[in-house]
Amino acid sequence: MLVKCGTRWRQRGISIIEVITAIAILSVGIWAMVTLFPRGQDIIRRSGVRQLATQLAHEAITDYLAEPAKMPFAIVPFDPSRLPNAPMLLEPAMLQDVRRAYNFVWGEPIDDGLPLGDPNKRIGLVAVDLNGDGQADAWRALLQFLPVFVGVADINHDGQVNAQDIVWVYREVRYRFSAQDRNGDGQVNSADLQDFEFYFDPTQPDTIYLAAGVSRRTGQRVLRVTYLRQNGATPLERDSPVVRELYLVDDTVGQLTLREDARSVLEITEEFPIMPDDGAPFESDEFQFIPPGVLAFSDPMPRPRGWSPADPRLGALRVDYCIDGPAGTGHWVVEAGATFDPDPLLRQRMNLTMQTTASVLQTTIGGIPVNAAGGPIVEAVLFTAAQGQFGTPVTPAPVAPNAPPNSLPQEGLLLFPVPAGTLLKVAYRAGDDPTTPVDESWFFQVVKPPTDFQPFTQSDQRVLDAFPFERLRWFGVNNNVLQFLPVLAGLNVHVRYRTASGERLTETKPIAADGTVTLSRQPALIERAMGASLLVRLSGGSMWTQSPPKTKSDYVELLAITPLPHFVRRQP
Repeated sequence: MLVKCGTRWRQRGISIIEVITAIAILSVGIWAMVTLFPRGQDIIRRSGVRQLATQLAHEAITDYLAEPAKMPFAIVPFDPSRLPNAPMLLEPAMLQDVRRAYNFVWGEPIDDGLPLGDPNKRIGLVAVDLNGDGQADAWRALLQFLPVFVGVADINHDGQVNAQDIVWVYREVRYRFSAQDRNGDGQVNSADLQDFEFYFDPTQPDTIYLAAGVSRRTGQRVLRVTYLRQNGATPLERDSPVVRELYLVDDTVGQLTLREDARSVLEITEEFPIMPDDGAPFESDEFQFIPPGVLAFSDPMPRPRGWSPADPRLGALRVDYCIDGPAGTGHWVVEAGATFDPDPLLRQRMNLTMQTTASVLQTTIGGIPVNAAGGPIVEAVLFTAAQGQFGTPVTPAPVAPNAPPNSLPQEGLLLFPVPAGTLLKVAYRAGDDPTTPVDESWFFQVVKPPTDFQPFTQSDQRVLDAFPFERLRWFGVNNNVLQFLPVLAGLNVHVRYRTASGERLTETKPIAADGTVTLSRQPALIERAMGASLLVRLSGGSMWTQSPPKTKSDYVELLAITPLPHFVRRQP
């Protein structure tokens, strides 16, 4: 700068203080700009991950709603009494607890009970030709959720939890009413009845007669009884006469006692057990379990021995199983897709020669960990019926550079020894950072309320001990408020009811944090209450900002209201 010194102008330079100040100001600005780049990249990355998770959740909901008949009764906690009485679905801070809690698939249908060849049959077992002679040797079913967790809960209802608790398979069998006096003694009782028959006499309103001395490998019959209540303690009970209850009846006993007097019995359905193969000839009432989630049968219509496969009393074939363990490492990401032929560059990266028959499946999420032997932590089964391969487990190539060929699990590229175009169903864990003590793997969770809720009736302890999840079906009524278990909070229910004036209404309501649903009008008669939502939750290490995750930004959660077209509002 120029300064005047007497009568002369003298040029002077910038002082060191000015330089330092300028550099400091510039450094702060540059540092601020530099710090924006990784933050911006992280925002872009997390946005992409959330978009991917949202897409997966949307696809899952679309797939499930496209085939509602294939959905189970519910996906709920096996034992809700062990959970805190809190709205598990509404608290992000409890995400890990929710992940472990909702572990039970209840009543997944694998056969709808319609005879083979019936044009209305939608669900059935897949025939498998194991020896290649052109004829079916076995019939298989692939469960929706993989892998099945063994020894988590008392799935087989034998009073203990062990390695035998894999899956519970049962055929719904409808009982026939019989009033035949077969022994000619002038009365009808258990001595006159055959297996799967019942007799009810209105003059004995609390007694149902059954055949005595029948054979069940479990030693008991699981009966769902629907009857018309004779009386009621409250006006609502008197106006709501239909009662549906679960009973356990020893196979040596010839009668059961209802909890309330009945005017008539509408239906009795037994959950007839299809038991594990005992090593003798493979019978029509047995199954074999093939990990990670395939069931094999000797007959296309598993049923009681000696029955015709076209017997009209046969209902749906269902399966109960667990999809998570106590450590919360379940709810794996499950996908189905076709393999493709790798190009020369990918073959080179996988150390795959042109002569080797193999193909690649690309998973949606990468970062799949490997076990000690280098094998990707993946469960896969063939999803095609060609050449009897349906349901056959298949193992991807390991990560072993010294023993090619190799998978690339970090990129989600799994190499399988199958031709290109093969359909596979895979379940995998992905996204865990092995350097941290927290399991950050992605998990894919589906939560579904019970299909059919029932007014509360006091069940006996024997039923609750064997089927603790039954209590999730119950609800109480207090004026216009319905009380459900709080663990179902956040899910939706359809309620169809009739007011005192005779108007029939249908409402879809969410279950509040305290488990209540408040109807707009006071019901005089509740005709039906049904679960009406499907919740899909995805989360993983690449989305978490904390361990464990505690905010909504740490996972994607989509809730869809399932359509029920038969629910309409009608005027009296």
